[in-house]
Amino acid sequence: MKNQGLIFFLFLLFLTQGFSQVVFKGSVANFSTKELLAYVNIGIRNKEVGTISDKNGNFVLTINQDISLDELVIFSHIGFETIELSLKNLSKQNKIWLVPSVNELNEVVLIPPKTWTKKIGRTAKGAGMMHISFYSTYEKEINVELGRERGMLFDIKNDCRLDNLNFCISGNEFRSIKFRMNIYNLKDGMPYENILKKNIIIEVKNGQTDWVQFDLKPYEIYLEKELEQVAITLTWLESEKRDDKNWRFAFYAAMLPYFTMYNRDKSMATWSKSDACISMYVNTTCYK
Repeated sequence: MKNQGLIFFLFLLFLTQGFSQVVFKGSVANFSTKELLAYVNIGIRNKEVGTISDKNGNFVLTINQDISLDELVIFSHIGFETIELSLKNLSKQNKIWLVPSVNELNEVVLIPPKTWTKKIGRTAKGAGMMHISFYSTYEKEINVELGRERGMLFDIKNDCRLDNLNFCISGNEFRSIKFRMNIYNLKDGMPYENILKKNIIIEVKNGQTDWVQFDLKPYEIYLEKELEQVAITLTWLESEKRDDKNWRFAFYAAMLPYFTMYNRDKSMATWSKSDACISMYVNTTCYK
């Protein structure tokens, strides 16, 4: 099969001195191109166990000793089929095939002459009294929580193209941060499947605060009104701190009953939701 990929894992399994954890270290690479795969989601579904491979394809996955060896570790990457391996088998294998998803041609969307622009989401930062943190100085380190995700619910009432994503940062003590943008359909009111077909990486540099706008037109994202609702989230991929003492990052937010905010701290972990929102919105071009 053409364009098949191979994920090559170099697993180093060892116990910590206290024998309370098992740590898997490895790397993820595409066999056909020999290139390492960055930002692969790795974790156990609905458990606080997970991480993301770094820009060089390397990862560290820490497992508590009380987790069964029959639990499945999921490796998920846009453009490839999801792989599930038990912890028992994971420790024995060093070569795993990652079969690329079937590349379906996108339907050509012809935008009719009659269109209108619309903002969806929360367009204000309010009085600045409330914030939702990705990280704070109270946390011991950053990389433990790779894959942490924050986002909110968006109502889709018309067929539309997403033109840009906007979010408002209230505090930022990082030299550089990279996020992945995700768009999920919903199941039972919770994010379910990422419907994007391309990785969308957003970088925030030099401690930028206030509104950030990211152009989505090159990605040609069209949402149909039949979806009714989607969750748009940002996943923390990697960061560079300005110093070793301060690493706060937060969005402006508000407690509002007519919004829904989603959170999870690990890749594949269980989602939580609350009647709140981030200062986040999308500019769209709507059409009939």
